[in-house]
Amino acid sequence: MAEEKNEMIKEAKEEYEYLTGEEDLQRIAFLKRKFELDYNTGMEDAEERGMEKGIKEGEKAQAMKIAKKMIEMKLDVKIISEATGLSIEEIKKLK
Repeated sequence: MAEEKNEMIKEAKEEYEYLTGEEDLQRIAFLKRKFELDYNTGMEDAEERGMEKGIKEGEKAQAMKIAKKMIEMKLDVKIISEATGLSIEEIKKLK
């Protein structure tokens, strides 16, 4: 019952069983734990890269939206480029 309430107790019990078990069972437990850690690390890294990519895409979309408004205001392409960080070629494609 304590295991159900506390993840640390469950992990400690698994570790105890690992340390007192047979050699091949110990190896399996080690590989299982290694897989779990590697998987979690990979997922965290993928999530972080996904968020960074999403932020960059959102910033680019916002810059393009602003550039379109500036085009409507008939501002010079060079000014739009400086203000938004978009290239002149990207701005010309918006026209």
